Amino acid sequence: MLAVLLGPIAFEKIFHLRRSLENIMITAADKKVLKKFGENLRKLRKAKGLSLREMSYACSIDNSKIAKIEKGMINITFTTLLQLASALEAHPSLLLDYEME
Repeated sequence: MLAVLLGPIAFEKIFHLRRSLENIMITAADKKVLKKFGENLRKLRKAKGLSLREMSYACSIDNSKIAKIEKGMINITFTTLLQLASALEAHPSLLLDYEME
């Protein structure tokens, strides 16, 4: 709860965390899913001919965060999923339509 109030970066600095909060509760299986999701997002973005900056502008998400999402480095919220889908002019289900191992 405190991390939500302070924000993750401030929380990490105050409590001297060495690892980012984004990675604390992500299991190995989750990492595989996030990587697959990110690869699909990148494929869809490139198919639309959008650069990271253009995508960022279209959905109001920082381009560095989009790059991290595409690399499977962070777990996103439902609202972020909706923002990404909107930027791609696609139904949100399309972002979740990828092969699982």
